[in-house]
Amino acid sequence: MYKISNEFANDPVIIVVNLDAVSAPLYLADMGIASEFIDHHVASAAATATNTFDEAVQEYRESIVRLDGIDSVPEQIDVFDVHPELVVDGDIPAKAIVEIDKF
Repeated sequence: MYKISNEFANDPVIIVVNLDAVSAPLYLADMGIASEFIDHHVASAAATATNTFDEAVQEYRESIVRLDGIDSVPEQIDVFDVHPELVVDGDIPAKAIVEIDKF
């Protein structure tokens, strides 16, 4: 039986992943825009650059770039002005997790 751990529930962590061991499709997206739709959903009074939740979601969708493997990360990351995030469309196998650190 799988048990969910609460060990890192309230602590910031860094997870280092060996992307060579991940076979799922990889994408880059703009986390700054993701923060917009999170703010619309959770903190509706927050100041945002977008007017609505739907507008923020649409801008996030438009920011998504599919990668042709990990070698394309350096060239694609330059497309993003502020906060790029790596999105894995699938599972990250346990063997791909190299390190987990609290900070």
